[in-house]
Amino acid sequence: MVNGLGLIKLVASIAMLLITTGVFAFYFARYYNKELEKRRYHLMYWLFIMIGYLPSLALVDTNPYLLPLLLTSALITSMIHVRLGFMTNFVMLTLLLISSSMDIDIYLLYVIGGSFLCLTISYAKNRRQVLYVALSNTLFFTLLSVMLSLMFKGNFNEFSLMNLMFAAMNGALVVVVAVGSEPVWEAMFKITSDARLVELSGANEPLLKRLIMEAPGTYHHSLIVANLAEKAAIDIQCNYHLSRVGALYHDIGKIQRPNYFTENQSGTNVHDKLSPDASAKYIIDHVVYGVELAKEYGLPTDIQEIIVQHQGDSVVSCFYNKALQHSDGFEIDMKDYTYNGPKPQTKEAAIVMLADCVEAAIKAVDEDERNLDSISVIIKDVINTIFKNKQLDDCPLAFNELPLIEKAFLTVYNGMYHERVKYDREFIEE
Repeated sequence: MVNGLGLIKLVASIAMLLITTGVFAFYFARYYNKELEKRRYHLMYWLFIMIGYLPSLALVDTNPYLLPLLLTSALITSMIHVRLGFMTNFVMLTLLLISSSMDIDIYLLYVIGGSFLCLTISYAKNRRQVLYVALSNTLFFTLLSVMLSLMFKGNFNEFSLMNLMFAAMNGALVVVVAVGSEPVWEAMFKITSDARLVELSGANEPLLKRLIMEAPGTYHHSLIVANLAEKAAIDIQCNYHLSRVGALYHDIGKIQRPNYFTENQSGTNVHDKLSPDASAKYIIDHVVYGVELAKEYGLPTDIQEIIVQHQGDSVVSCFYNKALQHSDGFEIDMKDYTYNGPKPQTKEAAIVMLADCVEAAIKAVDEDERNLDSISVIIKDVINTIFKNKQLDDCPLAFNELPLIEKAFLTVYNGMYHERVKYDREFIEE
């Protein structure tokens, strides 16, 4: 039973934990990922902390090898971010060390073991990888427990095999429980884990299958955009899984009328028989229909947001300019040629917008004229135009990250358009 003094210490310990981790969480959201400023992320974050910290306060004096602190670190790493998982693990253990009778060897066990867990659990994307990560953590925790016991006690006289088994089980079960419970947290907080994003990128996903069959040109375009977005996201250190999957699905709405988009046309252009405002409406509607499809197929909210934001509130310039040329003095309303927005709200959505526009611009150039010099100029011009049109104003993308994105795009195209060895035709025919 908790006495008055014990209750005060308990409340103070929890308050200190919330304050300290709250500072880390807000700092991380402010300087690393603006998406984490959303309330649902903070609610999930502190729920994970309570799941691990409160039982640990009760168990630390009973059997310190059974503390569920590692579960908190694993959940935060897999559902939010590995850096936040690292920081939270250290803060929880330091406060627990101060407010309880935890031994220093147990403290080091969870600090070092938790760091190893945060590093490895991000690789658990499928069943085989989960098994490998669970086994590696079991082995690591077992060896770490033995080494720390020898270092602090000099022998095994005070160390039981039962505690060794508990340490090994703790390392394995945490991985299984954390990865296995991801769908629950995704549904509860409407957040997408990296494992779910990897699943969505598979060609067997129903919506991607439809895109491949019904709009193959758009699918090929989306693959290139996905490669561009992934490389850029890696280089500026944001969520490259989300960037890639968002790019794969960004034009999914073109399934509705695939032949209205140049990448799916062969010979005839349906827009030659349409008025500019009608053409613009059909083009703009691919975003609206894309969101409807995303909801119908249960795509995560993060992907839906990229679909609706990847064009921002930009103007369908080709048809707007065509309308101006044939206006005969009549006023043309630009709103009829403008996407509904909003502008990109995250780095990932902004990267998809940039990659989409760059790929479209390069595809518009004749193949004979595509070389790395011309592509480099196009990439720079497109990024500058989007920036000047204020399409990046609402996202946390920093100005000094744009050159990194430009370089990343060029790297991808370098792999596509580098000079190849010209094979001897007579040798090939032989």
